Amino acid sequence: YHDVSARLARRSAMINAAEPELVEAVEKMSQRSRLLEKQVEQMRMKLAQASVAGLLERVQQVKNVAVLAARVEMLDRGQMRSLIDSLRSKIGSGVIVLGAGADDDKVALVAAVSKDLNPKLHAGKIVKAVAEKMGGTGGGRPDMAEAGGKNPAQLDATLSEVAGIVAGML
Repeated sequence: YHDVSARLARRSAMINAAEPELVEAVEKMSQRSRLLEKQVEQMRMKLAQASVAGLLERVQQVKNVAVLAARVEMLDRGQMRSLIDSLRSKIGSGVIVLGAGADDDKVALVAAVSKDLNPKLHAGKIVKAVAEKMGGTGGGRPDMAEAGGKNPAQLDATLSEVAGIVAGML
């Protein structure tokens, strides 16, 4: 019993709360942590949305098809899909492939193809071809697909090959 009491006293001192208020203090800290995480995610999306103009400058024309392949930082797949939706509304007809290095030494890829280019171009086949170059796999629908790779160091070089992959499919 003394050991438990001593540990509680140490925890109380760590979070600057009396022992009877310990549970409430921990709950408040947990709520604050969730709020801060949500704010960080919102800031990441705002930064990504602000980068749309810069990304649009990187669009290439491949056999009269707009192709954008770019690395984005600190975005999860859901945020990458949202960014792709913003880019797609600006580009109109075209292909977009975004890649991001993940925390666990893996790569996340999201690809989109405007519906007017289906079935000639298929997002699932494009993202699979890109992922295979990094030792990964993936696939999906003709208009939106996701994949993963195993070597973040190869991401930039692989994204530079997207135009060639698309050209080979046209």
